[in-house]
Amino acid sequence: MSATLGPIHYRMFEKACSVDRLARTLAAFSDEQGWTSGLSQQLDAACPPLAGDIADHIDLSAIHASLSTLVNRSEDVLDAACAPLGEHLDELAGKARELGADAARESSVASLKLSDIWSTSDGYWLDGMPCDGMMQVRAGAADISWSYQVAAHRALGYEQIRRAWTEGFMEAAGVELTQDGPGSFSIRKAA
Repeated sequence: MSATLGPIHYRMFEKACSVDRLARTLAAFSDEQGWTSGLSQQLDAACPPLAGDIADHIDLSAIHASLSTLVNRSEDVLDAACAPLGEHLDELAGKARELGADAARESSVASLKLSDIWSTSDGYWLDGMPCDGMMQVRAGAADISWSYQVAAHRALGYEQIRRAWTEGFMEAAGVELTQDGPGSFSIRKAA
């Protein structure tokens, strides 16, 4: 992989792994709560967890297509994890908020610059391939704003789950989060 595109490919792989882990965590949580029975095992059987190194998943003669397949696969796993949970979306969002806060603490982002906090949080979510243009980011002197295409994500309750996760992450990072519209947010360091 080239020096320019290689880091992007690795980042996309890590994002796909992150969404895959989130889906499986939410499925296990649903099973623990008794909302589902065996959802976690069903996901594992239908689509084994995404693990290992990027080289285990990429066809070097078709890198972009391979990554695109991984992105879609992770989105499919999240969709399958959320599909049976329609009446439990508020509780699922509460769990997502906890997971976001945990991710911020594990990443030790509270002392980082705002741009690094944003980049770290963005590393947990997929918005298609970078060339798809599904994410728009604007960095100002004291804030960062972003918008993603909500409709591109098919998982039931996706926007609510992602918003809750982001709220937990940013709160634990000591950052003020404002929702400016569907899939549109801005952050600034807390005063």
